[in-house]
Amino acid sequence: MKGSTRNEIIRLHYGGASQRRIAKLLGVARKSVARVLVGHEQHRAEPVEAERPRRPSTLPEVVLSSFVSASSSR
Repeated sequence: MKGSTRNEIIRLHYGGASQRRIAKLLGVARKSVARVLVGHEQHRAEPVEAERPRRPSTLPEVVLSSFVSASSSR
């Protein structure tokens, strides 16, 4: 089944259409509509993976140390 059909099933469901009506409108089996909606609900129920903390940049240390060494040699 195409992704656009899946999106349309979900859109119609949130619009209040019954599974039977969605199946008839899109020309797909009622079981297919039910399967898409169950998969969508399960996907929404999954916990969102937290973003990993970023490592601190080492650039400022390098820039500062080169600046200090260049200034002291003058």
